[in-house]
Amino acid sequence: MRRTFWTLVLALLAVPILAARASTPSRLAPTATGRVIILAPSPTPPILIIQPSRTPTPPSSSFQTRTPTPTATPTASPTPTLPNLAVPSPTFTPGSFAGELPATVTPHGDPYYTPELPLTLPSITPTLGSFTGPQVPDLSVRRVEVTQGMQNLDNDMPLVEHRLTVVRVYVCTDGLDWPDVRGGLQAWRNGQALAPGAGQPVGKALLPANGPIVAHDDCGNRLHLDDSLYFYLPTSWTSGDVSLRAFVYGTDPHAPFEYEDQDSNNFRTVEVEFQPANAVAFRFIPLHLHEGYDRDNPTATFFPTPITFGIVGGWDISYDMFRLHPVAEMFVELASEVISPSFHWLGDEWKLNDADKQGKPLDLLEWYRHWEDHAPWYVGMVSPVFDQDYTGLSRIGKGVSWVIMNPEHYPTSLWNIRGGLTLAHELGHLAGLLHAACADGDNDGVPDEIAGGSIDADFPTGFPHCSLAPVDPDGFYGFDVYWDLWAYNTGPTVISNDPGESAPNRGFPLMGYAKPSWTDAYDYCLLLDHYGVDCDPGNLELSPPSTGGGGGVGPHADCTPNTGPKGLPTPFNSPLWDLCLTSEGGPDWYFPQTASSVIVVSGNVDPQAGTATIDEVARIPDPPAVMLDAMVTEREALLQRGASSPFHLQLEAADGTPLVFVPVIDSTTYHAPVQTLSFSAILPDVPGGEVLRVRSADAILGERRASASAPTIHVLEPTGPVQPPVSLAWEASDPDGDPLTFTVLYTADQGQTWRVVADGLNEPSFTLEADATLPG
Repeated sequence: MRRTFWTLVLALLAVPILAARASTPSRLAPTATGRVIILAPSPTPPILIIQPSRTPTPPSSSFQTRTPTPTATPTASPTPTLPNLAVPSPTFTPGSFAGELPATVTPHGDPYYTPELPLTLPSITPTLGSFTGPQVPDLSVRRVEVTQGMQNLDNDMPLVEHRLTVVRVYVCTDGLDWPDVRGGLQAWRNGQALAPGAGQPVGKALLPANGPIVAHDDCGNRLHLDDSLYFYLPTSWTSGDVSLRAFVYGTDPHAPFEYEDQDSNNFRTVEVEFQPANAVAFRFIPLHLHEGYDRDNPTATFFPTPITFGIVGGWDISYDMFRLHPVAEMFVELASEVISPSFHWLGDEWKLNDADKQGKPLDLLEWYRHWEDHAPWYVGMVSPVFDQDYTGLSRIGKGVSWVIMNPEHYPTSLWNIRGGLTLAHELGHLAGLLHAACADGDNDGVPDEIAGGSIDADFPTGFPHCSLAPVDPDGFYGFDVYWDLWAYNTGPTVISNDPGESAPNRGFPLMGYAKPSWTDAYDYCLLLDHYGVDCDPGNLELSPPSTGGGGGVGPHADCTPNTGPKGLPTPFNSPLWDLCLTSEGGPDWYFPQTASSVIVVSGNVDPQAGTATIDEVARIPDPPAVMLDAMVTEREALLQRGASSPFHLQLEAADGTPLVFVPVIDSTTYHAPVQTLSFSAILPDVPGGEVLRVRSADAILGERRASASAPTIHVLEPTGPVQPPVSLAWEASDPDGDPLTFTVLYTADQGQTWRVVADGLNEPSFTLEADATLPG
């Protein structure tokens, strides 16, 4: 067997531990880097590339509730005479048929046989009187809806290339319910007929997934799945500009249009465009936790293998990205390591039930992600034993989040999975979406989402309306096109834009707190734009309700010291930092576009106490290009937002001269009131920078000073080519006498890009296992 090899570059970063007492200033030490090149075969990482693609044969929906009362029963002729066809109207005038008619077909013994209708449908001239059939009401196609999860009857929502697509054909009658309506769907691109599947002739009609259906004079109810014929489009039809033509009939399939007064309204053609979109990519990393967040209790770490991931509900949760984000492809990676707090060996624990501390895992996930070029989103996995209201957290623009991996689904709405909803919500934040002001669980007239901040002022149907779109039976509805990825579903569900609808057809906006949730039209459009498909919510006629929408909150609202936007109370006596950025003045930002060294820092500010902590700092003398790019990108994002804050982080010279100044902005999407402001940043390591300080105006709230000397590291083993598992050993010392912790980095391209494989080590050794999740 041919073996492949890669180059492993090991970097060990030594960082001094935090000072134990607040009165003793902690120090920032330059980081020494030791490297050794090791040749070893590449393992196969458990990277899972998901493109659900199948030819579903879904049953008719169990949500059909109408009981048709037809006044006529069609009867297929066992021995129809063809091609001599007759119409029952004595006043028939040859040539009055305006539409294209199907060609004559060979008789077939099965009364439910549907002919293979070609794209070109030549008109025929029937011979009167040779055949008598049932009286059929005039059937017409009202609308053809092309949906991938969120669509209105005008098909205004853009479509994604190769995303699973359902076409719903709504049929009307001229006053008489008709219980035996069938149809077909044809497609062509650039004038060329398309085949409905491999080995099928071009122009052949695609058959519906349901039917026959009952047509009504009111054209049916969109919430009732079987009030329309619905079709799953083959993948070959879901790219580029495509014409879709639907046709319906309600008689013997050998003569489908013979018994209606007219046939032109049995056809309807829509033009659609399928656009390429980016994939969604994320890496699951288990968080090391203890039951009750107490280290004396047993561990409760959600750490499945690729084999057991589905057994514990991992795929049930992950697949919700297809439901709730407009993507056609998903990359999921399961990390082979568990991450712990940096000083777990000294008793440090993550307290996810403490709103002021639950952002700390995000600091470490950011540290991991800082090193990686083209990094996917990082998602910390939390065991579902931690059943709490606060089920996830993320940082907008930082690409990191954690999610409680709860695979339970709502019993009345099987399409709504708790962990999947949380994952889609948190990754929605990572895509730049803000909260929708929707929920009012305590009935105080104030949106529950206000406590966590990050409210979208432009949300068009916000508090207290909170609908997927303006309530309109012809407007934007959700549709669970990927329903059969979950074994317990019996069919697709339609999600109404009316929040007063009953289950399972009720849904509330994904980015609000009301449950159950579906992606609303506004955020669906923003997600499309994030994934590379041009979409502007302003073009979708998502006008706010007459009483006003948006919840009255947002980053551009005016603020006062003791209230939030537009007078809404804050959870504490200070502004909501990410909503009300009120500070003025202060030094200009000094932020070099280039730097040969950077400082990565995270910490917290307590506005009430007037104190700040700088928790973790690392000086990187030779950072990878991705870290430099992230530093500039973050700065540009702050400038674009016009961000300011009552607090700022400053790198200063020994005499206090400011060298680098940035506002302290909390991008964490809290779901509960917090007393502290969390921050993380990458700063240029400007020559002469000796002190990091958090300030409010002239007041110093907290600081870290650089130590006099950098630690030193010497790699002991390995010293030559090895095969994983790889045992690593090194020796390190600090002239200043500080205890050291270590980070192990991996590179497959001679140091151009890196991956963190271990962090917070307090012993000078580490084993890189054979199944480590590493880039090839």
